[in-house]
Amino acid sequence: MLKSNRKLDGSGVLGKVLQVGALLPLMLTMLLAFSSPPAFAQHSGNALDFDGANDYINCGNHASLNITSALTIEAWIYYRGGETYPRIVQKSPAYTMLIDNSSGKLSWYGYIGGTEISVEFSNAVIPTNTWTHVAITYNGSALKAYINGEEKNSESYSGAISTTTNSLLLGNRSAGDRAFDGRIDEARIWNTARTQTEIQDNKNEVLNGDESGLIAYYRFDNISGTALSDRTVNDNDGALYNMVSSGAGNDWVASGVPMGQPILTSSSITGITTNSASGGGNVTDKGGSSVTARGVVWHTSENPTIDSYTGKTTDGSGLGSFTSSLGDLTSGQTYYVRAYATNSVGTGYGERKVFAPNMSPPGNALDFDGSNDYVNVGSDASFNVGNTLTIEAWVKPSNLSGRYGIFSTRFDNSSGSFQLEIGPGAGSNRVVVAGVGTYVAQTGDNAIAPNEWTHIAYTRGGTGAGTHTIYVNGVAQALVSDADYTFSNNGSNKVIASGTSGGQFLPGQIDELRVWSVARTETQIRDNMHHILSGDESNLAAYYRFDHLSGTALSDRTTNDNDGALNNMADEDWVTSTTPFGEDGTPVHTQTQTNIGEAGKQMQVTITTGGDDSNYLGIYRTGAGSAPISSGETFPGGVTQRVDILWGVEEYGTVTADIVFNYSNVAGISNPSAIRLLKRAGAASAWTDITADYVRNDGNRTFSKVGVQDFSEFSIGDGGDNSVPVELSAFHAEANERSNSITIYWVTESEVENLGFFLERCLHEQEDCQSEPEEAWLEITSYKTDDALTGQGSVTHRTEYSYEDLTVTPGESYDYRLADVSYDGTVTYYDLTLTGIEARPLPKIFKVYPNYPNLFNLITTIRYELPEQAYVNMIIYDLRGRQVRTLVDQQEEPGYKSIIWDGTNYRGQAVSAGIYFYQIRAGEYNRTMKIILLK
Repeated sequence: MLKSNRKLDGSGVLGKVLQVGALLPLMLTMLLAFSSPPAFAQHSGNALDFDGANDYINCGNHASLNITSALTIEAWIYYRGGETYPRIVQKSPAYTMLIDNSSGKLSWYGYIGGTEISVEFSNAVIPTNTWTHVAITYNGSALKAYINGEEKNSESYSGAISTTTNSLLLGNRSAGDRAFDGRIDEARIWNTARTQTEIQDNKNEVLNGDESGLIAYYRFDNISGTALSDRTVNDNDGALYNMVSSGAGNDWVASGVPMGQPILTSSSITGITTNSASGGGNVTDKGGSSVTARGVVWHTSENPTIDSYTGKTTDGSGLGSFTSSLGDLTSGQTYYVRAYATNSVGTGYGERKVFAPNMSPPGNALDFDGSNDYVNVGSDASFNVGNTLTIEAWVKPSNLSGRYGIFSTRFDNSSGSFQLEIGPGAGSNRVVVAGVGTYVAQTGDNAIAPNEWTHIAYTRGGTGAGTHTIYVNGVAQALVSDADYTFSNNGSNKVIASGTSGGQFLPGQIDELRVWSVARTETQIRDNMHHILSGDESNLAAYYRFDHLSGTALSDRTTNDNDGALNNMADEDWVTSTTPFGEDGTPVHTQTQTNIGEAGKQMQVTITTGGDDSNYLGIYRTGAGSAPISSGETFPGGVTQRVDILWGVEEYGTVTADIVFNYSNVAGISNPSAIRLLKRAGAASAWTDITADYVRNDGNRTFSKVGVQDFSEFSIGDGGDNSVPVELSAFHAEANERSNSITIYWVTESEVENLGFFLERCLHEQEDCQSEPEEAWLEITSYKTDDALTGQGSVTHRTEYSYEDLTVTPGESYDYRLADVSYDGTVTYYDLTLTGIEARPLPKIFKVYPNYPNLFNLITTIRYELPEQAYVNMIIYDLRGRQVRTLVDQQEEPGYKSIIWDGTNYRGQAVSAGIYFYQIRAGEYNRTMKIILLK
């Protein structure tokens, strides 16, 4: 489009601004005319590279840029870090989008309602060295920040945005000392506050320029020149300053923004176990062409891609929703997950999800320093629970000398906000709910003590006095304050371990924090305070298990994804929890017998005296009773290991009870007479041998005692006289992309007298696979025929195994099961069974993919798919159409193919940097695509 001549405000330069993006394919087609000419693949156009020193663009001061009531600023950026407070978009002092380089967070500066406003959006972290979509909106009452289309923060402000005669600048400020180091593309300014849906739906789409509310639109799709064109009718064109506009070092560079790629969302992570989980996504727009592959990708870094990942799945193609299985995970490791979808343009990604596989209870907790540590969990609407709610947590304060927030909506101290806190209150050692200017509810003194784990819960079932209840260790407390105070939902961030206006930092630990949108009953609180939840319980708004080994994210186990960002904290703040809860748990208040654990792996408790609401036992269990623990704990003399099952009894008040431990179904107990009953005060304490204090029955395999008054944690161990079977920690399969095969992987953490493994397979569609008759399962390999499946004997270290099944039929689905054989010939099948593993089918159509990477300086890989046998010819051409190198020239069988070009010609000499093309012919198929070689 040829735009009218006009003077660029502030530049002093007259000239025509020619948008060449639409003409470029035609010009290059004419230039490259030769036999079987190359054709351009669809791509994301260009971007501008800012040097972080003095580069910037001046876009003038057109009246359309003076926005007062509503605003959206958005852009794609590739941020390399560097300069202090680098500017992305600035029209100062009216509005500015920038980065706080010390924290890497998206920030705002400007004047609203005549007041200078500077905001660092605490959850809006911008990763470096990757393309990221950023947006800030203002709707007259709130500033909101978005990263990759996901709302990260909302801050309450009101009033008109100020106007200014200063120019709109991109990449710097007028003083030249806030230079952006990186690349910018697809910058847009609107005089409306775009919604999250609008931002998500359009961030990967090229606009026309005439969209309602769009007052400046910069596509950056020039290949040279000193002007940046605005695609709207406002002609807010920009002049480049201190930038290289052509030739060597040209700052007009190929963009990596995923324009024209599929648009999709990521599903919440569910079904989390110690080594697996379920994810998925929903592809809502195919982008520039049909979606050929979709799935999820995960990694320990924050923005995984399909080219750099810990794990990846492929779950079909096309539009719609899909479910993925994540496997081979490490317990407690923080993983970041994104759904992906690929078309011929490239790969698009959904929003990031974060989670950690289950740790064995009680897992980990967070240790806060009481100085500036806290967790920001955002302001999602699911926190708008009104005046019907429950907040509960296990807390262990190191002191109670000040007011310390546990969970707070008072980050901005707005009217009607509140927080659950501990500290003096109006007395000492109290549990308190505080509103603005008032104590809404308070327990009496000494309801909580320092350096002890205490369960606290606050419930409210309406407005006004008399609707509050505070529970301490499951017991309702008499309230010394019961105020008429109405909670109001607000858009400020909710925080853990902090309180009013971002202060009142907790010194101590927190574990198992839960927020509910319902007033839980006393029974519900007591029945659940000693065991973990699944995360899908009704009315559960947020659930934090704290079971991370490291990282700066705290995952919410509900589908609301209210994940938290750790502030001013380090990996060493993730600490081993000693909280009294496990996989199963319940309180015992009366003489009624209560069993914890499955049959034959259980503890039976009967209270014989002192059972009432203030005198009771909280009992819990964790561990499967199928693996040994021989290190990391202190055992008494004669004991070298214990089984992983653990029973715990927490006493509240004064209780006498009868206890029976039944270990008849615990695996590996071949010599009951060697078994010892062990006890310890807590997770950090040494085990003691209390076998002599209990009545043992080797025939029934029980330990029992009446009149117990000393409670703690219990387990069973021995001196190594009992063999505990192989501990399997991972079992998964992958369909191989390059061959029609399936590879099975499994990992053991320890082995005892393990001779080896054998692997069986069944056609998934056979109903007999589920009932497991011997005739339905086919043994496909074993340690007898494959040395790689030989067991390790008796070891306590980690061992990885794999087997590639080459006998599958393309397109069929299979189930697999695994068994080990002990020295005495005992065969043990594992509970984990792989189901519905599909062998990758042969390609149905010929397909060639863009080379990767396509800005390369060493090697690049070209992938293609052959549906049938064909003679394949692939040739590299230079910009003039001259043949550079023949990569393939042979008959090939159908399948998934790849070839590498190392940037050399047919003589083996390195070629110069520039644009090249590869042309592939296979039968009647002919395709040409572009390669960019850098030096």
